[in-house]
Amino acid sequence: MLKKTISSLMTLLAALLLASCASSHSTNHQTTASSTEVAKKNEILITISVTPEGQKAQSKTLKVAEESNLMKVLKANYKIEEKMA
Repeated sequence: MLKKTISSLMTLLAALLLASCASSHSTNHQTTASSTEVAKKNEILITISVTPEGQKAQSKTLKVAEESNLMKVLKANYKIEEKMA
């Protein structure tokens, strides 16, 4: 009975050791891929559709920084009137 328990524990320990080694190796490849994707995502394309009163809808596709502020992007590309409520 004791030999069977020790054998089971050793098998479990070996499986955990192999699983932990395999996971760290895979994570390294995923980290490299993620950092490459982040470099590509610095700029994104957005499409803004505006329908002024009584006029036809206008769409414009813009390339902006990923963390851009929408109001700043709109002010840079359109005439914006701000109303304080």
